[in-house]
Amino acid sequence: MANTYACLHYHVVFSTKDREPRIGDEIRQRLYDYLGGIVRAAKAKLVAIDGTPDHVHLLIGMGTEPSVAAILSKIKANSSRWMNETFPTNPRFE
Repeated sequence: MANTYACLHYHVVFSTKDREPRIGDEIRQRLYDYLGGIVRAAKAKLVAIDGTPDHVHLLIGMGTEPSVAAILSKIKANSSRWMNETFPTNPRFE
C-alpha cells in the first residue's frame, strides 16, 4: 500500500559486559547524548533514555526502514568505539 504509515516503538536495553558498573555519573549524560545522535542519524526518534551504571534503556520510535537490527548494530558498534576513544582510562567498554 502506497499510503501506509508505520510508527513502531521499541524498548531497547543494553548492558555492559558482565554487568560491570562502567557508566559513571561523569560519563552518563555524554553517552546519552551520543546515543541520541546515533538514533537520529538512523532516521529514528529517541523518545526516552535512562539507565544505571551497568545498563541503558532506550525507547526508540521508528518506521519500517531501516530495520531494527541495523539501528541496534550501529548503536552498539559506534557507542563502544566512542566510549573507548573518549574515555581511554576507564576499563574497556564492551
